[in-house]
Amino acid sequence: MSRKQKWSKRKRLRVAATKRLHHMLRIGESRHLAKQEGVAEQYIYSYGTYHTYLKVVLRFIDACCRDHPVETLEDCAAFTAAWFAGRIGKVSVPTLAKERSALRKFFQGIPVQLPELPPCRVTDITRHRDPAAWEDFPAERHRELVLFCLATGLRRRELHLLRGTDLTTRQGKTYVAVNRGGKGGRKRYVEIMGGEETQQAILAMMRRAGEGKVFQHVPGSAPIHHYRALYAVQVYLKYAKPYEECAGKKFWNKDRYAVPGQPPGALQSRVYRYKRPDRQNCWLDKAAMQKAALNLGHNRISVFARSYEYPLFQKVTTPFVEELMRGSSYPELTRAGEKYQMPNLPTRRYYHTSDTMQDDNKQYSTYLRLIHVWAIEKRSDKFQ
Repeated sequence: MSRKQKWSKRKRLRVAATKRLHHMLRIGESRHLAKQEGVAEQYIYSYGTYHTYLKVVLRFIDACCRDHPVETLEDCAAFTAAWFAGRIGKVSVPTLAKERSALRKFFQGIPVQLPELPPCRVTDITRHRDPAAWEDFPAERHRELVLFCLATGLRRRELHLLRGTDLTTRQGKTYVAVNRGGKGGRKRYVEIMGGEETQQAILAMMRRAGEGKVFQHVPGSAPIHHYRALYAVQVYLKYAKPYEECAGKKFWNKDRYAVPGQPPGALQSRVYRYKRPDRQNCWLDKAAMQKAALNLGHNRISVFARSYEYPLFQKVTTPFVEELMRGSSYPELTRAGEKYQMPNLPTRRYYHTSDTMQDDNKQYSTYLRLIHVWAIEKRSDKFQ
């Protein structure tokens, strides 16, 4: 086959793949209602998801045309397993999961072999957690951007599309309305964190922009995800309660498996206990985690525990951000690695004798209560 014929075949398959994905678009329709009707997996409900999936599918089509004798899209479906086998170990597990979701959506109705992926470990997540990334970014030259990110926790695209009119008041409190650029097309209202000085500065930036964009340019080197983590921790500390108030309460966790015929989730204890080796004997307040996740544009508390809680346990600020947060009446997160590290708790042991087990659990709960009361008092002084 000549080079011209190969390009003609590749172009034909790329056009067919683009049309196939385009026919799945349902812009303006409710994905929530589609889930209830059981048809959400058949369609795409946001342009962001469409463009992401299109890149993955076209990359897969190009690889099939290069390495295999394919003529139709159905022929390409037979080589999904081989394509993933060459990518496992070269890209991260979340990227593999995204690509698997894209191909599952694209080839629905066509038998495909999608592999089981290796587990995604929290210790493998390195996005914006390298101190070199924070120090290389000239935060002093972008003071307003850094201040806005710390106060609102918006994503990069949300910052780029934000307009000065996206301010709203609900029950006497001012929020930033995220109406454009949200993941999955979701809209939300974001709390403005920080002291009175910070909130006034945010309002001034929004009003000055008017109907135009608040930020004409968002630098590509800005560690936006890192600033989102600092914002998430502030929201968590605002709503977190001591252990004695959480231990006896229940929390509806939407992360758990859904029971057929019932709403998704399960009624659990409000105490979130870590299973990770690096967070052994530490715990968090699930209700506060839910508040932080919703402000970030997520629904699950596991997202907060996996990607945003690390400022609670380590020092994660540069000198400029530290000074900016102090001068703006933020909670003192600058010495997180030293001040907010929770001491190790005794290992929880179970015995067959009920009296012994009760005494041991009582001692364990006392340790948890004392440590979390100490931590909340240290972290939440400015929210009282």
